[in-house]
Amino acid sequence: MKILVNMYILFSLFFLSCDKKIYKNNSLRTVIYSDLSSLDPRKCGDYTSSQVMFLIYSGLLKISKENKPVLNLASSYTISKDKKTYIFYLKDSFWSDGKKLTAYDFEYTFQSMMEKSFPCMSAQLYYPIKNSRKIKLGLLPKEDLGVSAKDENTLIFTLENPCPYFLSLLSYYPSFPVPKHINEKNQIYTDERIVSNGPYLIEKWKKNNEIIFKKNQNYLNKDKVKTDFIHIKIVNSEETAFLLYENNEIDFLSNFLSPVSVDTLGNIKDRKDILIKSVGGYSFITFNLDSFPFNNINIRKAFSYAIDRKKLIENISQLNEKEAHSCIPSEFYKEDENEKNVLFNIEKAKNHLKDGLQELSIKKEDLNIKFLYGSYIIHKKEAEALKQMFKDALDIDIEIVKIEERTLFSILKNNKYQIALTKLIAQYNDPINILERFKFKNGLKNYPRWENNDFVRYLDTAEAEKNEKSRFSILKKAEKLLIDETVITPLYFYNYVLLKKSYVKGLYLSDICSIILEEAYLD
Repeated sequence: MKILVNMYILFSLFFLSCDKKIYKNNSLRTVIYSDLSSLDPRKCGDYTSSQVMFLIYSGLLKISKENKPVLNLASSYTISKDKKTYIFYLKDSFWSDGKKLTAYDFEYTFQSMMEKSFPCMSAQLYYPIKNSRKIKLGLLPKEDLGVSAKDENTLIFTLENPCPYFLSLLSYYPSFPVPKHINEKNQIYTDERIVSNGPYLIEKWKKNNEIIFKKNQNYLNKDKVKTDFIHIKIVNSEETAFLLYENNEIDFLSNFLSPVSVDTLGNIKDRKDILIKSVGGYSFITFNLDSFPFNNINIRKAFSYAIDRKKLIENISQLNEKEAHSCIPSEFYKEDENEKNVLFNIEKAKNHLKDGLQELSIKKEDLNIKFLYGSYIIHKKEAEALKQMFKDALDIDIEIVKIEERTLFSILKNNKYQIALTKLIAQYNDPINILERFKFKNGLKNYPRWENNDFVRYLDTAEAEKNEKSRFSILKKAEKLLIDETVITPLYFYNYVLLKKSYVKGLYLSDICSIILEEAYLD
C-alpha cells in the first residue's frame, strides 16, 4: 500500500499544474479524521469539534486575519479605568429560528457553564471573571457571577483583576452564546436540529460519515458568507484523505483536522499548494502523578531525560519543527538560547532511574508500564521511537497501546493511565493559557493531576500584575517550576500544514491553529 501511495504522490507532483476547479453547488469540501464530540460550545474540548463551533456559532468578538480580536455581535464596548469592568453593546442579530439574540443569552451561557455540575471543558479559562471559580466549586450561586445583562442590548463583565487577554478570550468559541429560550427546554446537541447563530447551519449529519453545512440566512454578517455549502467527509485513513485531495474530490486538507502521513509530507513539503506555519501548540508526554511509578519525580525525570527530541523531529515529523525546551509555545515569546532547558541527557536519565528505584524500594524488573498514544500514524511512529529511546537509555521495555483519539482524551480526563503521548493547542494568545490548565488538580485538562501552592501563587500574582514585563517574568518562574517538577515533558512545537487548491480564497489561519472559513469562497 505504501509503495502505491508513494507512486501516486510522485505522479501527482508532475501533474500538479492541472489544478482543476471541480466543485458543485458552490460547496467547499474537506475531510476530518474523526467525528464530533459535541455541538455544544460549552462542552467541546477536542480540536475538530472546536473548529466546527466557529462555523455554527458566533460571539461578541472574532479573530481577524491580523490575529486581533475585532467587533462581531458587539457594536462597541467600554473598559473601566481599573480595567476590571467591560460593557458590551450588542448589534441586532438573530438565532437561526428567527428569535432575537440578546444579552440575556450571554448571561445564561456563562452562568450555566460555571455551574458545578455542568461539564464545561474550558471553565478554567474564565476564572478571571468575578466569582467564577467559587461558583464552579459550589461555594456561591451562579447568579453571583460577574456577567450580567443590563437589558437586551447591554452586557457587563466584572473581573477579579485586570486581564490583558480578556478580549482575545471573548473571541474564542466557549464564549459564544447558546439560545436561552431553547436551552431552558433542553436543546438536543446530538443532531442537526440545533438552533445556533453562526455563518453556517448543520443541514445533515450522518455520524462517522459526513457533515453538510448550509449558509445561515439569519446570520448577522450573511452578506460576507460567499459559499453556500461546506461538505465535510469523515475519513479515518490518512492515505485516503490525501488521495481525495489529489483527485480533486476535496478543496483543502488540514493536518490538524485530518493528519497527513509523514511519508507523504516528506514528498510534498516543497509544493506550491502547501502552507506550513508555526502555531501555538506542541506534542508532549503527560505523567499521571497519582499512578505508580510516575508518582515518583525521579522516575519521571529518568524518562524525560531519555528523550532525544532532535532525533524525533528529524526521523519522524519531517517538518523541521522546533524542539520544545519549555512549556510555553515559541509564538508567545522569543526563547533565549541561554535559558534553554537541557532535557536530553542519558547519564542523568540513568542516575534519576537509580534514585527513583531506591526510593520506591523496587527493581527495574518490577516496572510494568503501559504507554498510551492516539490513532494517527505519526503518533504510532512517535510512540515506537520513544519506546526504543527508553530501552536504549534506561534498559526498560514498555508496552505501547494505541487508543482512538476521542477515547484517549476521555482516559486522560478521567486520570485512567500511567504515561501517555498527547498534544496541547493554545486557546488564546497569552502564555497563561498554557500554564493555567495545571493550576488546580481537579481541572479537566490537568491530565497529570498536579497542584503546587507556589505555582498557584505565581499565577495569581501574574493575574494581578499590571506591568506586562513583570507579569511575564512571574509566568516564567511558574513555567520553570512546571519543568523542574517534570509534570509533563514537551517534545516539539507544532507546524501547521494546510494543503489548499489555488481556487480556494478567503480562508485563513489564526496563531492558535483555528481555521477560519466564514469568508472562504471558490474563485
